[in-house]
Amino acid sequence: MVSIYRRPDAYYVLRSARTTTGLWLGRPERPVVLDVDTSADSLGQQVLSLLSQHAEVVPHPRQDEWTEQGRAFRGPILSQAGVRSWRAFLAPADLVDVSRQASLIKVIPLRRDRRRSDVFNAIDTETTELTSPPSGDLGPAIIAAFSSA
Repeated sequence: MVSIYRRPDAYYVLRSARTTTGLWLGRPERPVVLDVDTSADSLGQQVLSLLSQHAEVVPHPRQDEWTEQGRAFRGPILSQAGVRSWRAFLAPADLVDVSRQASLIKVIPLRRDRRRSDVFNAIDTETTELTSPPSGDLGPAIIAAFSSA
């Protein structure tokens, strides 16, 4: 799965790993950062490139490992965005997830939870499904999904 955070300055594109229990988990790596004015085709190309990489399966974190796992995941993002906290990163951000199963790609807009500003919920009714899309189709679908978020 690939998560795309859109902030006023840029898109922050991140890969996830799947845990042994099936939960998607952010990877502790630098995000791909694309200028917010990047073309839809370029955004689609970058997401397709990340989706084509094999999703790593990692051990499910123990209860006492979650805090450190979260710090490891957020650190490179905060550094790249030039902010000091996850809250500051999320405050102006919208989020779209893109998943792949064989040739089916789903573009899933997420909406901020009304009670918790650090939680996003999928808008299932706005999910777009594409079969083996070229980047020229995927990019516009991602940008359209941000309108639903």
